[in-house]
Amino acid sequence: MLSHWLIDDAGISFVYARNLATGHGLVSQPGMLPVEGYSNFLWVVLQVPFFLIGAFEPYLTPKLLSLALVGLTFWCLHRMLRIVCGASFWPSLVALTLLSLNASFVIWTSSGLENALYAAGLTTLAYILVRHGQKQQSDLRLVGLAALAAFAVAITRPDGILFGIVPVAIWVLDRLWSNRRDWESTGKTLSVYTTILGVALASFVLFRWMYFGDLLPNTYYVKGGPTIATAVDAVSLQGVYLEKLRELLTSIAGIQLWFPVLLVILAFVFTTLSNLKQSRAGHAVMLMLLVALLDYLILPNDYMREFRFATPFLVFVYPAAVLFFVQLTSGLNHHKRLRVGFLATAAVVGVALTLSIHYPRVQMFAKNPTVAFERIAQRYGHQFNDYADRLGLDEASFLVPDIGGTLYYSRLKIYDLAGLCDQVISRTRGKNQAAFYDYVFDSLKPTFIHTHGYFTGVSKFDDDPRFLRDYVPIRQYADEYVNRVYHAKRISGDFVRLDQVSGRESQLDSLRQGLEK
Repeated sequence: MLSHWLIDDAGISFVYARNLATGHGLVSQPGMLPVEGYSNFLWVVLQVPFFLIGAFEPYLTPKLLSLALVGLTFWCLHRMLRIVCGASFWPSLVALTLLSLNASFVIWTSSGLENALYAAGLTTLAYILVRHGQKQQSDLRLVGLAALAAFAVAITRPDGILFGIVPVAIWVLDRLWSNRRDWESTGKTLSVYTTILGVALASFVLFRWMYFGDLLPNTYYVKGGPTIATAVDAVSLQGVYLEKLRELLTSIAGIQLWFPVLLVILAFVFTTLSNLKQSRAGHAVMLMLLVALLDYLILPNDYMREFRFATPFLVFVYPAAVLFFVQLTSGLNHHKRLRVGFLATAAVVGVALTLSIHYPRVQMFAKNPTVAFERIAQRYGHQFNDYADRLGLDEASFLVPDIGGTLYYSRLKIYDLAGLCDQVISRTRGKNQAAFYDYVFDSLKPTFIHTHGYFTGVSKFDDDPRFLRDYVPIRQYADEYVNRVYHAKRISGDFVRLDQVSGRESQLDSLRQGLEK
């Protein structure tokens, strides 16, 4: 159902990888200034070898790579659950079946974005921690691997840095709960871990500063990010965060069962904390789950549907639920048939419920997907290439907010109205509007401008006289979205610079007439 869909933002990662592979550097287009217009450095780097050998196909390569990474995720979860549940295969089978049926997990691990890599990195980190917990003494090789896994997670997504605290929390809590308070060994473990992770992160930030001239990815200035205040409000579930939690849990089991899901999570945390002899697999799953939940709550709301930012939470919530039911029935070991019957019934009910809720959601999403790469490629990549050809413009530029498919296929010089790949727009649009107008109309002077919806509402081009003076419409319309949301009457559409079509009026008229048919 989703084989022919990619989210348009995935195209941004693709073009950065392509330009790096072809020797142009980490730029949105050859010749453009380096701007970190992506939020998934490691995912970009993983695409590079395929461009180097000429084996990248946008609807095949990232999906196959994601499939392999989902396989790694499942293997890590399976190994972890085998450790905590003994030799039984059934707990991991149930947990992985539930995860594989979740609409959000299916959609976003096949979207062309980094979700599958993120899941694989997180479960690899958790598995390393579980393996380390099996050792009688600290294994510094595994400690080093944990630091490298935490670093990989942090450079897959910026908020992934939060998961770097999980190993520290596990080792400190294990020492507090242990009968042997060997703080010297724990101190050595923490020193090795924090040194490796700290040096790796510092090196990456230094690279970012030297290459892009910034300490944060440019996407942060566009989308915003969490603060200490938002983290405090999220932890205490103030107002909007409680509703955000309810929506997330509703997405798992439906509107009638979101509260029971919450109770299962809380019960799992309580039983894990109260059982001092609990395997470190339980500790790892619990802490990864709690940090993933915090991470989801503090991130800005995402316009893309189906809980894109919830992938880390989903990866651990199903193993947590399975572990809870295993723990709950541990007292029935002398009544094996009763225990097996209860767990089997719970598993069948869980799988049936998940399938009934999530399969229709995948179908609905497939019929009306979020901002498809192919649609953007056709509408803004190929179509504006055609505009330039029909108007006889050899060196045209284009200011447009949807740039994934546009960058991948366009022959024009692309300026990013969304600001992801443009430091000036990310810092001025809606914040210093006069500077934004000066930059667009006096510095960039794009040949074409396209604007619609949200971007029409926040750009407010028609408030500046230079827009009406310097640009004429190819096609335009009164934007009802802007009227409804911003209570303002504004025009959206495709526009071209007047001085670029001077003497080409007949071609412009022909172009307009062709679009009207």
